[in-house]
Amino acid sequence: MRILYIISSLHHAAGMERVTMNKVYYLSQLPNYTITILTLDQNHRPYFFTPPPNVKIVDLNINFSEYETKGIISKIISFIRKKKLLKKRLEEFLKENPQDIVISLVLKSSDFLYKINDGSKKIIEHHFSREYGTQFSSELNRGKFSTFIYKIREKYEYKHLQLVDKFVVLTQEDAQLWGKNFRNLCVIPNSITKTDITSTPILENKIVIAVGRLEPQKGFDILINIWKDIIPSHKGWELHIYGEGSKKQPLESQIKQNGLENSIKIFPPTHQIHKKIQNASIFTLTSRFEGLPMVLLESMSLGIPCIAFKCKCGPSDIINDNIDGFLIEEGNITEFSKKLAYLMDSKKERMRISKNALINIQRFSEEKVMQQWLNLFNDITKI
Repeated sequence: MRILYIISSLHHAAGMERVTMNKVYYLSQLPNYTITILTLDQNHRPYFFTPPPNVKIVDLNINFSEYETKGIISKIISFIRKKKLLKKRLEEFLKENPQDIVISLVLKSSDFLYKINDGSKKIIEHHFSREYGTQFSSELNRGKFSTFIYKIREKYEYKHLQLVDKFVVLTQEDAQLWGKNFRNLCVIPNSITKTDITSTPILENKIVIAVGRLEPQKGFDILINIWKDIIPSHKGWELHIYGEGSKKQPLESQIKQNGLENSIKIFPPTHQIHKKIQNASIFTLTSRFEGLPMVLLESMSLGIPCIAFKCKCGPSDIINDNIDGFLIEEGNITEFSKKLAYLMDSKKERMRISKNALINIQRFSEEKVMQQWLNLFNDITKI
């Protein structure tokens, strides 16, 4: 079976890139499967996650990121031109390289992907929530006109997403948000990443860890404020944040202004993140919105007790509150602080949560999740 993945790029150390590469590795080892990846904005940058040697990767050199720095009118014109260029180059590629299934992780392809008459089945795989557009628009503090344009685009995409062969979302929570109009909708979560770590977590190190892009979405500014209230009564504990992004300097300034330089450290992304997570005793997720946070899955699979805001979407599908982790209502900083302090104070409670997490998270095992994908591939190619 010939499968083509379309993704913006593979140079980020982000969840979508990691999940895609994990699936590509799995599928490329199966007999009679040929996997190809098309990137749109790689720009000769190195891959953060090393691809399998038997997978072909081609960059279409669209560079959507170029329009982001322009004014609103120039941005609209540039965006339209680049979408036309993407459609043209994708059609040419599929004509020269026939596929059985095309899976796009690029939502901006939804209005034309299903129209390409090349004989392949078309899947849109969405790694964010239904409300991502609204949340992202708010995060960037868009002006009224920009927000208006974005909402029009959102409605336009909503209509066309119903016309691909399958529209895959990550959570049941998100599926409900999309509504009953989507007869082609299918829920397949991310899977746990396999690692070489097999030892039982110790949970004795006084380290709380957080991982993600240093952007407003991830809520590290909230986490720093929570830490400011907790650390006076928890001397010796450290908060380790792993990530990179546009808010690194503001976050470092926030840390310095609150005199937290000795207890909060920001580290760059690392290929050894699993070892860093297992070296910690608690994982925190303070995101304002998500799709299905990979790092939350991975932390629980390593037996690290997790506390997460109940943001849309993902944490509610992963954590069973007070059983294998703690779910905190969005914006309830006081309760988040209490639960974090509670875990920091009690190794017995950390061990209880860890034991349950290791058991319950197996429903996201690679074998179970990838079997769902294989079933989907078989179903749509039989139609």
